[in-house]
Amino acid sequence: MEKLKYIIPILVIAILILTLFSCKDKMKRNTDSKIIYRDIKMLGNILNLSVYKPDSTLFKYAPLLSSIEGRQPSLLPGPKDYVLEAVLYFKPETMQKLKNKLETEAPYPKDEESMRQIFSFNWLPDAIKKEIQQIDTLREYPATAFFNTGTSQMILLKDKIILYALTN
Repeated sequence: MEKLKYIIPILVIAILILTLFSCKDKMKRNTDSKIIYRDIKMLGNILNLSVYKPDSTLFKYAPLLSSIEGRQPSLLPGPKDYVLEAVLYFKPETMQKLKNKLETEAPYPKDEESMRQIFSFNWLPDAIKKEIQQIDTLREYPATAFFNTGTSQMILLKDKIILYALTN
């Protein structure tokens, strides 16, 4: 009975240590900034997709601590601060509704060349990068249709939007 007194606390400590290490590994895998996600349901946990639901998507999502290739992390990021880079593909009628909504909002006044650099994410397929470079008039809009907190902006292409958002 005396030995049992010592064994139980040792077992509890061992279980806690193993749990902490296993959680750390899962967090590391889930926040790998090299992963390109395609899961609309997962994106729906980050953005509001109830009004303008995309048909498909490509996106990178990472905590600010790890930053996405070439983007600097925040100096003082909180535990829930993140960077999101996304391409959302829409049916023509949904894209038209979104364009109609955005016509009522003023685009951000920005230099088109700097916008091309901001939205040409390193991981984008070359065809999308080329499409961004070939647009005659590039307008950047707040991404309030999808995202209400933090800093968010987007550009519209023919059948898709390119979205960049971060919290800080």
